[in-house]
Amino acid sequence: MRLAVRCVALIFFLAGCVTPVIPLPPPSPKRLTQDLTTGEGSLEGTASEPGTLAYVFNSRTGTGVIATADAQNRFVTPKMAMADDDHLELWGSRFSEDSPSSIRCITVDSTDSRGFREECR
Repeated sequence: MRLAVRCVALIFFLAGCVTPVIPLPPPSPKRLTQDLTTGEGSLEGTASEPGTLAYVFNSRTGTGVIATADAQNRFVTPKMAMADDDHLELWGSRFSEDSPSSIRCITVDSTDSRGFREECR
């Protein structure tokens, strides 16, 4: 009987050590500003927390940029090469927490009022 009680106590103890992990959500794009003459643009958006690093990767060019969210959770990326129909992948990182499991993909679209479409084809 004592052994059974100890086993049950050990199971509850070990289960209590495992805390659920809520993944860091990817940054939310708000507006993409594109200069069609230079072929460059920058992305504005929000992150879940101040200090979050927002990564933006252009799959066509193989290049990317990183921006840090300010105290209001907003970020603006440095300019990067982009053209219409390029796919941009967004994800965030804060300390050791990463959001690669929830990457957001947008398509550059100069005809859209925000400068992008939410889906990638």
